[in-house]
Amino acid sequence: MKSSIGATRSDAPYDFLTTRSPEDDVSVKIRSFGNLPLGWDVGEGEPAKPEVVIEALQLHALGLSLGFITDAFPDTGGEISITFYHDQDTIEITVNADLTYTLAHERGIGFEFDELTYKENVDYTTLFEYLQGLRVYQQKWKSYESLIQPNTITVENDSRIFPSETTTPGFPLSMPNAYAA
Repeated sequence: MKSSIGATRSDAPYDFLTTRSPEDDVSVKIRSFGNLPLGWDVGEGEPAKPEVVIEALQLHALGLSLGFITDAFPDTGGEISITFYHDQDTIEITVNADLTYTLAHERGIGFEFDELTYKENVDYTTLFEYLQGLRVYQQKWKSYESLIQPNTITVENDSRIFPSETTTPGFPLSMPNAYAA
């Protein structure tokens, strides 16, 4: 399959994605865009070609693998837009009917946002690297690494267990100086 820069997908350095996508609601939604009737949007609109659906599924899978929340929307010219959300960032990648890509990145909430990036005819490798640079799971606050606390036990005496000073009737192991083995 040709990308927007004329290289085949196998030429891309990140060809680990296949045409199979997770069977989630967004994947089902993307597949449905290939079955839209002509004129699906108030008399306008055409279904997405199978190649466009496959590319959109791969972008969706990429977004999930990088930790983004994703959604997808059809466009009237047979394009599919995949949207990646994280905090105040919204990244929209449109797979155009001619298999080129358009990238838009906004930051903000509602109508109060800044457009950080808008590029047409972006190649797949550039999209991958752009999303990878923003990947959600890499952030320190979301990593398991941030949950690890330093160990305060430094020498053997720091973790010494002392016997109980109280006894409980009927429980012989709770007698003074009884150590748990």
